[in-house]
Amino acid sequence: MQPSPIRAPHRGPELDAPDMSTPLNRYFAAGDALARLQDHARALMRAQEALRGMLPQPFAAACSVANLRDGKLVVHARNGGVASRLRQMVPSLVQGFATRGHPVQAIEVKVGLVVEPEPPPPPAPREIGEAGRRSMEAFVQQLPEDSPLRASLQRLLDRSR
Repeated sequence: MQPSPIRAPHRGPELDAPDMSTPLNRYFAAGDALARLQDHARALMRAQEALRGMLPQPFAAACSVANLRDGKLVVHARNGGVASRLRQMVPSLVQGFATRGHPVQAIEVKVGLVVEPEPPPPPAPREIGEAGRRSMEAFVQQLPEDSPLRASLQRLLDRSR
């Protein structure tokens, strides 16, 4: 009689860990609701990029696409002045969306919150130890005067003082 192989106890499907290598997009596409949500998010991002391409830079930074439903695009403006100017531009914007292949028949402009990305933190101060500074200064003196490396290293040394 041969010994039976040792088997791990079954934990049940609720305890099995999900496969971490499965792409997140597969989960989004699994359900109809999530697939529709993903498609809508993509449409909003394309509309936002198209809007930024049609507006002058100051207006592009002060506006964001809020929704797109049944051919009606809702745009939030940072303040009343920007909203007023956008309302004047609606006919040309609708035409611009049409030429870019977006199904927009109307644009509603609202004064709302425009989310801006957080500015990057200031760079950390560069500090070089005394031994490293002496070594780098000696190396800089050996480089040719017109060397871009010499100019870069000298700037680094000057900023770290």
